[in-house]
Amino acid sequence: MPFAAIRARIGPGGIIVLASVLTALLFALATYPGHWAKRKSGDYFDIDSMMRLVEVRDIVNGRGWYDPVLTQVMRPEGVAMHWSRLVDGPVAGLMALFRPLASAATAETIALTLWPFGLMIAFFALQARIAMRLAGPKITMAALLPALVIAATADWSTHHFLIGNIDHHGAMIVLVLALLALAPSLAAHRGAAIAAGVLVAMIPAVAIEGVPYAVAFLAWAVFAWVIYPARFGQTASLFYGAIAVAGTGFFALLVGPERYSLAQCDVYSLPYAAVLAGGGVGMVAVTRIASGAKSMIVRLGATIPVAALALGVMALTGAECFGGPYHMISPDLQAIWLDRIVDARSLGVLFFGAPMLYSLLLLAPLVALGATIWFTVTATGDERANWWLVLVMLVAGLATMFIQLRGLMFVAAFAVAPCAVLVTRLRPLPDTGRVSAGRYAAWMAAWLGSFAILHYAFIPTNSSAGSMQQAVAAPTRDGLSAVVDTDCMLAASHEELAALDPAVVLSMPGLGVPILLHTPHRIWAATFHRFGQDIVDSLAFFTAADPRQAAAAHAGAYLAVCMTSRESRVYSASAQSGLITQLMAGNPPSWLLPISLQQNTALRIYRIVAPGR
Repeated sequence: MPFAAIRARIGPGGIIVLASVLTALLFALATYPGHWAKRKSGDYFDIDSMMRLVEVRDIVNGRGWYDPVLTQVMRPEGVAMHWSRLVDGPVAGLMALFRPLASAATAETIALTLWPFGLMIAFFALQARIAMRLAGPKITMAALLPALVIAATADWSTHHFLIGNIDHHGAMIVLVLALLALAPSLAAHRGAAIAAGVLVAMIPAVAIEGVPYAVAFLAWAVFAWVIYPARFGQTASLFYGAIAVAGTGFFALLVGPERYSLAQCDVYSLPYAAVLAGGGVGMVAVTRIASGAKSMIVRLGATIPVAALALGVMALTGAECFGGPYHMISPDLQAIWLDRIVDARSLGVLFFGAPMLYSLLLLAPLVALGATIWFTVTATGDERANWWLVLVMLVAGLATMFIQLRGLMFVAAFAVAPCAVLVTRLRPLPDTGRVSAGRYAAWMAAWLGSFAILHYAFIPTNSSAGSMQQAVAAPTRDGLSAVVDTDCMLAASHEELAALDPAVVLSMPGLGVPILLHTPHRIWAATFHRFGQDIVDSLAFFTAADPRQAAAAHAGAYLAVCMTSRESRVYSASAQSGLITQLMAGNPPSWLLPISLQQNTALRIYRIVAPGR
């Protein structure tokens, strides 16, 4: 059937869905087998996804919806995690759905495949829709292929849709892109306005890291109404009303009664719900009353009391949240742990350490930023309003990167549509009879500037980041260089530990989640800020030259160390005489009794005996 006939039968929306599904299938066929092999071998692991799997298994096995406490830890009261049930729930639902049809392990594998794959289809469909709407009616369909191709190469975003990646990042990217996709319909369609309001509330309910983008969208929506009241005023009250209702609804859905009054800045809690509800109701009143005002200044001024209300509500319900979601992190925790996580560091700091590396990472986003500025300046009317939103989102993402590099995953996603439109508008037009060399060169340059994955391929292997890793790499011993699961992340690595009688296992934080996932033991710490002082204490224990006094409090517990992990090497390099260095050199102190029998594994297990014995 000719393409024109298919398009006429299923419409542009159907074309987008069909093309997105095919693109996702091709992407999965190209990447999933290799990625799955890396996961099976231990060459790749994602601690966030492993922690999510721990939570999902808890739900499937009967843990309460409002009970986020990890009890398999050394703290008597447990550790309450800050991750949203809005992601736990669907993954757990997939597992429960397939358990009657397959073994628990098979049902888990199906869920670990379907969840990221479904998000990936949504990612491609949203990117195509955004690019096609931004391209304009004359070249709408021409933007489809560039959008899908460029989206497939946006590695910092697509990485979160690979098999087994079930952390919240993929869902966050899709939610924010859905806001961008709804923006052109916000003024004209009541359903789009309501859906956009629900999404604005859902973003912080899934993860607080999305707040900058929800705020950026809200700022754009406010100014769109201030500048174009006749158009955006028609649905503004529905949009803000949906924010208030959804913000309250998510609070009831996610927060148990015992936590109603708590201000928890790193998770959706009372301060965020109160701001959404109060601010939403306030803006409903403002847009209903002031939409008829003739002066733009009057309309803008009418929003100031609502902003003051939102700030006041935040101050009353959780003033500490003005310090950000991680305000509770102590200087010790920042210095000894958080500053060693690359994607949690500031782009400004990292850039000066490896300018070539980060210049290449930023190339596609900078091409997108330049294109967006150009399109914003040259556009008119509603088209300009839509480009303003893309510009605001890109700037918000880049600003976030100067706080934490992980903001690049959003920037990479925002860059796709502007790059696709640039490629589409610069394409040579054979129907003119001539194709100028300059036009063709500009078109090729736009393509090359948009391929993020191509830019990464040129990152020099001798960059400062690579040199840093080589500097902290300790020599391997006992043939451990041949061990496949080099970072002790596989269940097979933990079989011996899992067979031991349940007890506390002292380990470095990076080994905490695999122990949680693969054994019945309790852990000391894991690589999440909610463990706080436990992280500081565990790292101090392993880097101390003689921690026997601390060990005395844990007599009878196990101690596990991964001999080949980057974490072990980094801390060994910074503590030449520390316990971790002694263990990696094969010189355990007398108060550690080796109990590992599988000497060809990277995981070493000891029992802590009375110090001095």
